[in-house]
Amino acid sequence: MKRSCDVVYLILSHSNPEQVVRLAGRLLRGNDSARAVVHHDYSRSHLDASGLKAGVDVLSHTQGIAWGSFELVLATLRSLAWVEENLDYKWLVFISGQDYPLRPLPEIQEFLLSSDSDGFIAKPRRVEYRFRDEGGGRDYWSARYFYRYYQLPPLRRSLSPAATKLVRNVEVFIRSRQPLVFLWAMPDGKGTLVGLRSIRHPFRNGFECHCGSQWFTLSRTAIQTMLRVADERPDLLEYYRRTFIPDESFFNSLLLSRRELRIRFDSLRYVRMAPPWYAHPETLTADDLEPLTTSGAHFARKFDTRVDARILDELDRRLDGQLVDR
Repeated sequence: MKRSCDVVYLILSHSNPEQVVRLAGRLLRGNDSARAVVHHDYSRSHLDASGLKAGVDVLSHTQGIAWGSFELVLATLRSLAWVEENLDYKWLVFISGQDYPLRPLPEIQEFLLSSDSDGFIAKPRRVEYRFRDEGGGRDYWSARYFYRYYQLPPLRRSLSPAATKLVRNVEVFIRSRQPLVFLWAMPDGKGTLVGLRSIRHPFRNGFECHCGSQWFTLSRTAIQTMLRVADERPDLLEYYRRTFIPDESFFNSLLLSRRELRIRFDSLRYVRMAPPWYAHPETLTADDLEPLTTSGAHFARKFDTRVDARILDELDRRLDGQLVDR
């Protein structure tokens, strides 16, 4: 028999397991109508499930997940399918292990249960099949999703600094001068991806390519719709398998292709992206308390207790006080 709840909090995590345990406990504190489900990458760190409260499930299908890879899409789909099979729920909030609530969970759930929308996501950008963007530069968004990528060996580790710089310059030259091949250097010396421009792609007949945040808040209707379309369209999965950072496009594109879903462009999250490339969120600290608490967001990311635990202590103090007031 499926276990009933109003809201499921699906947590995708890989590091700082003590903080993940703290987050799961916070989500269920004074909150009997919710459950938490954790998908933890045990290849990166060990999560001791014995420290979790009742009402928290840790999925057994976890496996190593490489940044920017298709494994993120598969992990999310498997987790959603597990929730659908085992829980009787109304809403699902998908967060990372470095998120934390800014508002009392009963208040968040009241908001969702009274909403006439099917989901909340950050407004994504529409990605076009083109070589250059509006400013005449290389369209890197198109390069993510209109190329088929293959891994090259990490040759740079054995090269001299001068040779490494030369290889880098060749990569930049290839990317900027022609549309057929794209080279993408992976971070942390994990090699280079070579992309070949796709001749055929699935973005036609009303199905458009969109790219944005992979974190979402969705009704059960929206979750069931996504799972059904993913099951009916194995070609989409096969195509995205060879794209770059597919989780930031797959779910957004799928959701926005379903005209019957009422999706609002509001992530309900506070995130401050870090310069210079704004590829990752900044770590929030106690100095950020005022903008966090006045943002009106439901959750914020990212926190790291190894950098500053005081901010979570203060958020807990305020949330506990608000629970008492209720």
